[in-house]
Amino acid sequence: MDVERVTGELYALRPSEFTAARDAYVAEARRAKDGEGGEGPAGPRGGGGGPDRPRPAGTGAGRGPRDGDRRQDGGRRGRRAAPPRRAEREEAAEAAAEAERTARETGAALRTAEQTLDGVRDAVARAEKEVRRHGRAER
Repeated sequence: MDVERVTGELYALRPSEFTAARDAYVAEARRAKDGEGGEGPAGPRGGGGGPDRPRPAGTGAGRGPRDGDRRQDGGRRGRRAAPPRRAEREEAAEAAAEAERTARETGAALRTAEQTLDGVRDAVARAEKEVRRHGRAER
């Protein structure tokens, strides 16, 4: 019996499932008289009891990385995460294209606003000049 594998499986379980599964592994190891030099899921000879039941905080911490391992690389530890799948690459490409379209549209709107503002400034300057000219003529 591979103690590390069994321990990993036990700590990946919910706390409510842990004790029953641990007891089943202990019984199996005792029946097979397997203990890797006296140590098995029940712990060192004379220690009995096996791994302590995980506490709630440790349960999530122990389960998260294992769930992530299965999603990324089939549960094989020490390997790099799988490259993005075609759907993920296509989704990223669509998002990038949408961002580029949005940037172009924003740039066009900004240029239009600048042209409008330039026209308004020119109109104000002409009006001020006309007011000054009429003000001198009335004197």
